[in-house]
Amino acid sequence: MSRLLPFPVILVVFVSMSIAQIIDLPAAPKVPPSKVDREYDRFQDITVIRTPSMIVDTDYACGRMIEVRVNFIFKGEKQTTPGAYFLSVECRDTDWRFLDTSSLIVLADGQRIRLGEGKRLSDTGTFAGRLSTYENVSYPVSTLELLTMSLAKKVEARAGVIEFSLSAADKQSISDLLDATVDKSKGTSKPK
Repeated sequence: MSRLLPFPVILVVFVSMSIAQIIDLPAAPKVPPSKVDREYDRFQDITVIRTPSMIVDTDYACGRMIEVRVNFIFKGEKQTTPGAYFLSVECRDTDWRFLDTSSLIVLADGQRIRLGEGKRLSDTGTFAGRLSTYENVSYPVSTLELLTMSLAKKVEARAGVIEFSLSAADKQSISDLLDATVDKSKGTSKPK
């Protein structure tokens, strides 16, 4: 005569065995959070991989904030054609900073990198409770120029009339973007 175990006992034994099997498995490696942002715009059919915002100057009392970002942009969701890097300077302030000139000059350990005049977008609005200007200027930049900036001990820049320096964390963000976008086996820009 066969003896059947009641359903709750069978369930407890099965669940216990499953938990034991899971506990014995080696833990999956923890994946660090992405150090760069990736965004696909399905309407424009472009992908942007970018550094986090690098805030290089803030004075809320005066209503000023200046941010720098490096973007890698390519057509489509998966890259099949070369992409391009752009360094953008975004400024919210009480006065226009790029009306007379939008040229960007970078000094990386004293080595001058002229990125020239940038493409300027502007608007007005409110920031920190006051009327302010908004300007965003983008500059095409090469892989070699970004690598030079990321490896330099000291990086200073002047965009328009704004002077700023990049911190060690800012330079690491640029390095992280290069790590995410350069195919080292070919020496070309391509997302991994």
